[in-house]
Amino acid sequence: MKSVYDLDGTLVPFNTFKVWVVLSFFISILFLRWYFLFSIIKFAICRKIGRMDRVGFKVALLAIQQRTKFWPYVGKKYGKWLARHSLRKDLLVLGDNSTKCLATAAPDIYVSSFSQEVNDFDVTICAHFCHSGEFVETLNVVKLKFVREQFS
Repeated sequence: MKSVYDLDGTLVPFNTFKVWVVLSFFISILFLRWYFLFSIIKFAICRKIGRMDRVGFKVALLAIQQRTKFWPYVGKKYGKWLARHSLRKDLLVLGDNSTKCLATAAPDIYVSSFSQEVNDFDVTICAHFCHSGEFVETLNVVKLKFVREQFS
């Protein structure tokens, strides 16, 4: 048997990316990450006035974060915190004795460490940057395509 799990609203009862954005904002203030702070404010304004869509905001934010060592470290800690304190373990038990796949649109900056900490998924599919620098958003049809590829 094969089981596919989503992260936001399923294994974790809230939208992890929205929390990631807020957490990133406050951490950038706390650790004096001025460039990032001004960038996230600029992206939020562009998003609010309609110059940037949701995916554009996500890509712009993550592109800045992926270029440093600081944000992946914070993402690793956030992913571990999610796994330890917000995971609905009762749902994972339902898929015992099956191949488990975590398929989410959340970004790999924290999903990878979440998946490693849970240590119960055979496959993890998440939004990420390819080696070529292109962003792969794993929503709807794209997520389904990746799940089918893994389970075919």
